[in-house]
Amino acid sequence: MAHQTVLDVRHADCLVIVPVGEVSKLAQRALTAARSLGREVVAVSVHSDPAKAQPLVDHWDRWDPGVRLDIIDSPHRSLVEPIVDHVQRAKGEEGREVAVLIPEVEPRHRRYALLQNQRGVLLAAVLTARTEAVVCVLPHRLSL
Repeated sequence: MAHQTVLDVRHADCLVIVPVGEVSKLAQRALTAARSLGREVVAVSVHSDPAKAQPLVDHWDRWDPGVRLDIIDSPHRSLVEPIVDHVQRAKGEEGREVAVLIPEVEPRHRRYALLQNQRGVLLAAVLTARTEAVVCVLPHRLSL
């Protein structure tokens, strides 16, 4: 019988980055899943105006999920590039393991998929192509 090696990822020195846009059930579900993947979890939110990010910061502080929230400034209103840069910096020169868990709303019926925002799919594709991060998409099915 062959010997199997089991990797317990909960004890790995892995940073898990979770992009969030608001305090929501989806964010809560994503953070819960992220905690099972690595010791350190950081939520990130991209904003073009720091003043507009303040309500999220205040709501996050009241919610207090036990996860740090980093606000990434993006004066050019880009979502993908600032997160890619953040992931590359997090990896650092020492080659730290980084995972990105992208919560994605999935419509109940496939025919509505084109109506949904596809930023998560684009972000996952660019992160896979331009970083060495492990990219996970966490689907959240809407119920009607």
